[in-house]
Amino acid sequence: MYDYTSANDLVKWAEEQYKKKNRYKLGGIGRYTKDGTRQFDCCGLYKCFMWHDYHTKNAKFYGKTQKDLNCEGLLAEAKEKGPIKTIPEIPGVLVYMKGHMGIYIGEGKVLEATAKKYNGKYGKIYKTYFKNKKKGCDGKRNTWTHWFKSPYLQYKKPKTRIYFKEGDTDPFIGEVASFMRQTFPLYTKKQALGDYFGPYIKASITEFQKRSKIKISQAIDEETLKELTKYGFKKNVVQ
Repeated sequence: MYDYTSANDLVKWAEEQYKKKNRYKLGGIGRYTKDGTRQFDCCGLYKCFMWHDYHTKNAKFYGKTQKDLNCEGLLAEAKEKGPIKTIPEIPGVLVYMKGHMGIYIGEGKVLEATAKKYNGKYGKIYKTYFKNKKKGCDGKRNTWTHWFKSPYLQYKKPKTRIYFKEGDTDPFIGEVASFMRQTFPLYTKKQALGDYFGPYIKASITEFQKRSKIKISQAIDEETLKELTKYGFKKNVVQ
């Protein structure tokens, strides 16, 4: 049995649908065809769960436990949301781009019902990734623009949000590197400068975390940025 108010259970349920026989259909909210194939579109995958695994014998939840909205409507009603680069590492958060959405399952991976074909196959539920190539995924989609939380789901809070780690590239990394070089030149080498999170900025961040006596994540995380603001850094990564 699933808890239909749990973001974690949304992910478990979506993983189950991914493994079953399914296909993409515009307006699909989980109804079955005669051969047992289940049909979803992108927001229909999410709404089917919210309507307690909707099917014809379970129609009493339709539109009740979640309004019947499209992607834009779901984004608009969300109280917690932001640009995709600030996505929290919380399974069950929803991701959005114009006209499309998916279910974030963690570590840069998304389950999405899409008409886009991967590996020459037809539209269905695919497991894709948008950062740091992941094994076991069907393809890559790097066009997500926003993340948001459903106001009807309960989410587990991460211990510390990690924004950037080794291998990432972003202008914000360059801002941190420049500040570290200017403020802590003793252990921030010139090679640390730039938008790429490589070994030099990693070493500088790690040393800063040791000296500040905070958790050593070897990454630019929420706790590290909070500590850097004490030295004058402006934490503008979160809108």
